[in-house]
Amino acid sequence: MGVYDIVARIDAEKHARRQPHLAAESMDPPADRAAVMRRARAYLDGIPPAIEGQSGDAHTFRVCCKLARGFTLDDGEALALLGPWNAACHPPWTERELLAKLDTARRNGVEPIGGRLQTPAPDPPRGGDSEPDFDEVPPIGEALTDAPALRAFTLPELEAHVFDYRRPLLLRGDAVLMREGYLAEIYGLRGIGKTWFTQTIALIASSDEGSALGFHTEEPVRVLHIDGEMAGEELKDRYTDLREKLGLKSTKNLTILAADWQDGFLPRLDTAPGRHAVEPFVEGADLIILDNRSTLFDPDGEKDPTAWQPAQDWLLSLRRRRKAVLIVHHSNRQGGARGHSKPEDVMNMLIKLTRPDGYTADQGARFLVEFDKTRGCHGMSVAPFTASLHTDGWHLEGVAEDDSVSRKLRDYLHLAHQAGDRPKSANAAITKARVGRNAGLAAWADLRRAGDLREHPDGGYFVG
Repeated sequence: MGVYDIVARIDAEKHARRQPHLAAESMDPPADRAAVMRRARAYLDGIPPAIEGQSGDAHTFRVCCKLARGFTLDDGEALALLGPWNAACHPPWTERELLAKLDTARRNGVEPIGGRLQTPAPDPPRGGDSEPDFDEVPPIGEALTDAPALRAFTLPELEAHVFDYRRPLLLRGDAVLMREGYLAEIYGLRGIGKTWFTQTIALIASSDEGSALGFHTEEPVRVLHIDGEMAGEELKDRYTDLREKLGLKSTKNLTILAADWQDGFLPRLDTAPGRHAVEPFVEGADLIILDNRSTLFDPDGEKDPTAWQPAQDWLLSLRRRRKAVLIVHHSNRQGGARGHSKPEDVMNMLIKLTRPDGYTADQGARFLVEFDKTRGCHGMSVAPFTASLHTDGWHLEGVAEDDSVSRKLRDYLHLAHQAGDRPKSANAAITKARVGRNAGLAAWADLRRAGDLREHPDGGYFVG
């Protein structure tokens, strides 16, 4: 007999001593199955769905224990009731998985057989209560039989395995900064311009034209921006002003969800009610921007790593669903991200915003952008740069990229001319050349002044 069998036996004996009725494991199913089904349905109506990353496996096991043992339902009866409940689970269980859990619940569960039918009163809905009680927890050794099988590769298997392609969502220069499922964080001092910077990324990622600060995307991305900080009208005004400065069209690819617009409080996203509330919007997004950590998650998570764990579990579940996440956070007085470093461990990218030398308050949104952490990115695309927001959009300072921009624009115009697909405007050329809008317009003007930019008789521009 193994150690787990011994522990399970001791645990079961303790449980039997505390609740003697568990020893009677046999009971004839009640004749009035319709009444039993009504009782079981009433119970299930009060149980929240199972969510991956939030102990969903154990939660589903407990539900199956109640149905298969407590209400004595057979597989057909249980599956009939589990159908609507399972549809709300994320992700839903397959029928095969539910049947396996029902079987495991009958064999290993400690819920009394027919225990839910011993009293004439109907079982009241339990609302959001998903905390396990003693009856629902299987003995330690037996619980392991329901644990998910883990997957591992030998090195040759890993080298031969082909993982699903993660689509690029955000690029800067030639570097892919974010792909599907990537996690990133932007942090900086209060009032430095984090929201302006983040909204710029949201607009560029969701647009099918243009770029800013060197950021661009290969194709429009569905962006969800969840804001827990700003007043609704201020959020609207900033987005409208910034979109016009960047010369972008309004797009339905960008959805904004603000706490200020809700009738009640927006639940914290590290709680089940909060995640359930935003899930319909999360489901349709490729990139989720969370602004900011202190308003959308438990503030104790900055001091206590265990308090941050529910948030990190959710973020990792989004990664498995190929949802990219960009979190906005504050920095501390020393310049690092505020709080402990646990959240940074799983991040693919960390971007730090600081005041440049000689900054004065009348300069507004002007900051130094530094890439503190990047996985697989290097070179000029992730080199530090200073950005400042003006009436005509973003300006880059102290970045030796004019020659690069001009060369890229020239190369594109030459190739487009050879292919007979000449751009009809400066914006079209800048978009196709994948260069920053402001730097691209400057390079376009230089080409025109030098007499190198020409208009073809058949339409469009080329360099000659």
